[in-house]
Order: sequence, then structure tokens, then C-alpha cells
Amino acid sequence: MLGLNAYGDFNDFSFSEYQKEIDGVIPQSYADFLKKYNGGDTEDMVCRFKRDSEIEPVLIVSFFGVNRNDDKDILRLYRDYNGRIPSTSIPIAEAEGGNVICLNLSDFGYGGVYYWDHEEEYDSKSHERISDNMYLISESFDVFMESMQTFDAYLETDSDMKANLDNDDGVEIAWIDPDFLKEQRRLGNL
Repeated sequence: MLGLNAYGDFNDFSFSEYQKEIDGVIPQSYADFLKKYNGGDTEDMVCRFKRDSEIEPVLIVSFFGVNRNDDKDILRLYRDYNGRIPSTSIPIAEAEGGNVICLNLSDFGYGGVYYWDHEEEYDSKSHERISDNMYLISESFDVFMESMQTFDAYLETDSDMKANLDNDDGVEIAWIDPDFLKEQRRLGNL
């Protein structure tokens, strides 16, 4: 598995309880991933999604696991995001900046992987919930995992990003080290 520090210690009973609570059928490829790795922290893994007409990169920070006693537990996160993400979706991973990667369990687009942007959750003027803050990453969990690449590999394929990072005229794009971001969250600075 590309750049994953697995949590391990998968618990079948907790997974069964989770499946009962979500009242949906989890795609076999995602269930197999959980059984093998039980989530884990990533090492600079990047995927892409399309927002409007632009292709955007997103850094995956971690995959959630079963029966964890921290903020990476899939059941806890399912409950925390209940009412915030579509009811037919489950959170499966944390993306940079507090965003979430979700798995669609509805009949329409079953198994699709989506990027949920928390900054687009509410309209800034009316403060009403926005329902179109989900962006398709891939049609399945397998394709999502296959599309992952390291940040360095991503830079090699994205000449605009590389040029912006190499630009001496000022910062146009900033990349935050995931370990630094985790430390700042732990310290309560974010």
C-alpha cells in the first residue's frame, strides 16, 4: 500500500456494529481495505477531483479505522458528520484542512468516492446549508486507491504546481507538511 502507516487491530464485532448503524452495504473493496489495514495515517498521498472546470489536488491525511479510541474511529465520525454530509454517504478519510473523503452508499453512483468541502457547507450570507459541496473523485474505492500518488510524484505530473512552488516572485501556492498540520491541531492552534 502506497504510503500508509496502518492502524491494524481490526475488530470484526465493532465492524458489524458499524454496518448495522449505517444501515447500508459497504463495498467489498472498502471492507477488505479495513480488514487488512484498519485505516492509517498517510505519507503525503495525493488524489485529484474536478471542481467546476478545474482539476484540484487534495492531500489525504489519514484513513479512518474501526474500534479506535480517538478521532479516527469510523463510527464516531459517522455520528459526528450525520446531518452534515449526505445521509447516503459515510466518511472514510480525512483530507487536508479538515475536509473529508466520503463513500457513496446510495443506489445512484453506489461505491463512488467523493471529496466533501467543509468550507462550502454553509452559504456565507444566508448561513443556510449547501447541498452541493461534494465532488466526485472516482467511481469506486479501487479506482480511488489506484489514483493515489505521492506528493513528489504529483509534482512531477503537474507542471503548473511545480512552477508555482519554484516561483521566486512570491507565494502563490503553499503546501503544508501533514505532520506540521497534525501538530498544530494537537496544540489547538487550528
